[in-house]
Amino acid sequence: MTNLKDVKGKEGEKIAEEFLKKKGYFLLERNYRVKGGEIDLLMKSGSKIVAVEVKLRTTKKFGEPYESVTNRKLKRIKLALITYLRKRNYSLSNSQIDVLSIFKDKNKLEIRHFENVGME
Repeated sequence: MTNLKDVKGKEGEKIAEEFLKKKGYFLLERNYRVKGGEIDLLMKSGSKIVAVEVKLRTTKKFGEPYESVTNRKLKRIKLALITYLRKRNYSLSNSQIDVLSIFKDKNKLEIRHFENVGME
């Protein structure tokens, strides 16, 4: 049985992937998981490997979508990114974490792209 959160997550990832492809990004992997971390989308932009966290909301009752990306979540993404990079002999210095904040209701679609967050 599929839950609503999974459906919204997949929808958000599809919107994010299309948005980033239009900006010249190339998809490497979807839903990359390691023990202790997960990356929604792994993309390549030029020579950079980009871990993308996607947040979709259909209401702003609890704030903007990006506001739900905590430091703890960013650490988990970074752990997964480091694992991905090591397995492929890529450099951490040539990578970044981006957050795509998507608000979608029946009347509008807002996408905010926050680049290179959470790498300190």
